[in-house]
Amino acid sequence: MMSGIVFFKTKMLEKIVKFYVNEVGMSIWLEQKDCNILKHDNMLLGFCQRDSPDVEGMITFFYPTREEVNSIYEKFKERSNRPPKENPHYQIY
Repeated sequence: MMSGIVFFKTKMLEKIVKFYVNEVGMSIWLEQKDCNILKHDNMLLGFCQRDSPDVEGMITFFYPTREEVNSIYEKFKERSNRPPKENPHYQIY
């Protein structure tokens, strides 16, 4: 089995961590002086305070049912640019 962490640079470490913990439901896996590693099921994301942030990348959370996808969409629809839809190419919703 292989494990890993995806790291992102940010200029707003405290705000980013609060969002992912309080809004998304991640937990703090490891807290360090200028980096925090967050956990959601088997996904680990690291956010580190830096002078220039990463502005590219995509974080994808897996939810096993359409109902769960729709529920999380309802929670964040004000921040979303479109509702969830079927993607036949990748056989995902």
